Amino acid sequence: MQPGVFKKELPGADLDFQPADRDAYENDAWDIRISIDTGPLEEAYYCTVDDPKAKDLTIQQLLDRYALNPERRDRLDIAEYPELPFLLDELLQYRDNASRGLIELEYYVNHNPDPQPVSLRQKARSYLSACSYQDQSHDYLVLDLVLVAKVPEFNEAARMEKQRLYGDLFILLLLGHHDHGGADPVKKLTAEGPIRACYETATRQEMWQLRQTLDKLEMLGYIDVTRPYDSFEKASFSLALSDAGRTEVLRLREETEEACQRYEVFDSVSISPCALGVPDGFDARVQMMEYDGVDYERLVFLLVLLEDEDLLIGGQDWYEQFIGFEFFEKVQSALAYMTHFDRDIVEGLRELAQ
Repeated sequence: MQPGVFKKELPGADLDFQPADRDAYENDAWDIRISIDTGPLEEAYYCTVDDPKAKDLTIQQLLDRYALNPERRDRLDIAEYPELPFLLDELLQYRDNASRGLIELEYYVNHNPDPQPVSLRQKARSYLSACSYQDQSHDYLVLDLVLVAKVPEFNEAARMEKQRLYGDLFILLLLGHHDHGGADPVKKLTAEGPIRACYETATRQEMWQLRQTLDKLEMLGYIDVTRPYDSFEKASFSLALSDAGRTEVLRLREETEEACQRYEVFDSVSISPCALGVPDGFDARVQMMEYDGVDYERLVFLLVLLEDEDLLIGGQDWYEQFIGFEFFEKVQSALAYMTHFDRDIVEGLRELAQ
């Protein structure tokens, strides 16, 4: 299958894109169906459009007026498909996050041979399919959309900004990870390699980010650094966590562990009605952090960093992880799909948790 070409099938039905006999359906009600990426059609959201003339509206107009219009929630066929309100809420969250610039959305048409996303300015009539059940129970036209969500590219400017914000946490926890094993692991980490190299008199340009981060930690009193050229005394280079640094590392770990426990209850919730611990629900943890006034991006960064601690700061390639900061894409993905429920829903979830 080419990228962007979707050929999803519905069990027990035949789908015919741009059917030759579509005029036969001209005065019938028809459906808009939206499945997410590679998700099966059986789990797709759909709504029925009673107005046959609406086929001449643009796809964007149909999304706004029909498919993604929360005011039409009570017209959904919940008697036969009770999950439709949940699926609508899920799609509305995608749209909301796209409007905030957190994700980018593309729409494709199922069985359309064109691998490019469809322009929402196009009229729906040109992209309809006939859906005919083999038991002859249903026969109708459908605008069979496939929604693909993408996290914006983590470019160089974004990388440098996030490294500036959180580089000190990375290095502090790196030093704390090795300090936990005693003095020798820290000496081994700092005796040779990037940390020592960035303190050389002729500091290499590519190491200025690491040097700036270490200077910040030293200014905060979290590390003690001895440089041979700091005095006339003969001294070898050394760098180690201070007592204040060890206290801060412990505080960061306790903060992260406590957050894991406090917000885990919101990892799969429903909102109609409010409930916790439901299968395949919304992950509301980041929004609950926001509701509590927590710096949620920083906290998610700590969660990601310590969850993959052995790989990111425990391995020999820690400097490549620090310089590239590509693992921040996991943070970006977590934030891209954060929920934005109304205040009464959030308070309802909080009350259940208490």
